[in-house]
Amino acid sequence: MARESTPSRRLRWALPVLTVIATPNLAAASSPSSPDDAAAARAEVIEAVDALPRRAGAARLATEGYRLKDPLLLIESAERTLELSAQTTDERPLQTAAGHLTVALDMLYFLQGERARNAWRPVSKEALKPAVARALEVERQVEARIDAIITAREAALLAAANPPPTATGKGRITGGAVMLTVGISGAAAGLTGLFLGRQAQQKIDDPQIYGTTWDEWDRRGRTANVVAIAGAGAAALGLAVGIPLLVSGKRAAARANKPSDSARIRVVPTLRGFQLMGRF
Repeated sequence: MARESTPSRRLRWALPVLTVIATPNLAAASSPSSPDDAAAARAEVIEAVDALPRRAGAARLATEGYRLKDPLLLIESAERTLELSAQTTDERPLQTAAGHLTVALDMLYFLQGERARNAWRPVSKEALKPAVARALEVERQVEARIDAIITAREAALLAAANPPPTATGKGRITGGAVMLTVGISGAAAGLTGLFLGRQAQQKIDDPQIYGTTWDEWDRRGRTANVVAIAGAGAAALGLAVGIPLLVSGKRAAARANKPSDSARIRVVPTLRGFQLMGRF
């Protein structure tokens, strides 16, 4: 998505301020001529605007700013629009606010110059530099917010255009196979332990075996019992986890390999030749 540069925005909003600058007598006739009168008119506007909804109030501030030729009202309008931007993903109000700031800055720069006349001075000379700094800071924040909204939208469009790959079940199949191998190995170890334990028990029960020989078979029998118990536990765990993983992985693989029902193409013979028919 193409982004409108700051110079182009300034050019688009240049006509209103050129009208004010080029006809200072007209500005003086339609707006307060002194900083005190402008401050009083500005206070009345802000008091009336505070009773309106925030978005409508921001628009009204800009309207009154142009009517009274007051750059501070335009800055105030942009600040309120910036506050509201946290609740929306539409950059257009911010772009309008950037235009208001361009006009406000041009007014303030003109008031700092030698061509400015006392017949139109909505801001005192002492307040001009702070007002310029305020407008520039708001402009910086507005530009940053516009870039953030557009970047987020582009990222969302890119994510929608490149969805994550469909699960094929390979990971679950591999994990299930490993756990099933553990289960089978555990079952084998358990059966071996049972066999050796039974053999040792037969030797222990033989009355002809005694002394150190009996002790050796007793030790073998205890070891075989431990192996049988551990093997049974491993078999139970491996089979209980491995089989469901394998089944789930196989189902996912079948879904991934199944042709999509949303797109179908057929070749149909007709009297005029062949015709392609499809649903997308």
